[in-house]
Amino acid sequence: MLRKSLVAAFVLAAASAVSAALPPAAAGAPAERAPAERAPAERAPVGGSPAERAPANDARDGGSDARDGDPAEAGTHRLTITVTGAGDADGTFVLTCSPAGGDHPQSQAACDTLREAAEPFAAQDEDALCTYMYGGPAEATIRGLWAGEQVDAHYSRANGCEIARWDALVPALPELGGQTA
Repeated sequence: MLRKSLVAAFVLAAASAVSAALPPAAAGAPAERAPAERAPAERAPVGGSPAERAPANDARDGGSDARDGDPAEAGTHRLTITVTGAGDADGTFVLTCSPAGGDHPQSQAACDTLREAAEPFAAQDEDALCTYMYGGPAEATIRGLWAGEQVDAHYSRANGCEIARWDALVPALPELGGQTA
C-alpha cells in the first residue's frame, strides 16, 4: 500500500513538473499567439477595398459596394503587373479595378481573383517548408495601389510554395501550368 502511494505521489510530482516546463498551450491553457502566427481571420485584411473591410451599410460609403464602380473607390485599385521569363506571357500590364479596366488581358477576372484572395500581396513565409520543385524561370512584380495601400510584391516559381502563391493569383498572373522552362 505504501508503495502504491509513493508511486502515485511520484507520478503526480512528475506530471506537475512537466506541465510547469511546457508552454501554456501544451499544458492545456490557450496560448497567446504572436502577430505572425495569427489565424487568417485574426489578421488585419490586406486585400479588398475599404468598403469590403467595413461593416455592411457603413456610413462612409452609404452602404454601396465598391465592386459596383463606386466613384469614391475610383483610383484605389491601380496595379502594374510585369511578367518576365514566361515566354509569350511576358509583358507589362496595367490593371485597374472598381471598375475593371486597363490593358490587362483578363481585367475583370484578375480583379475578382485579387479581391477574393486572403492576402494576395503577402510574401512567402520565411519559415515555410516548401518542396524543391522548380516551376521555371518566370517572375512577376505587382506594384501600385490596392485599396488605398501601396503594393510592391514579387512572385516566382522557384519552389512549391512560390508556385502555389503564383497559381493562386491566376488570371492576375498568367497561367503557366506545368511549364518549367
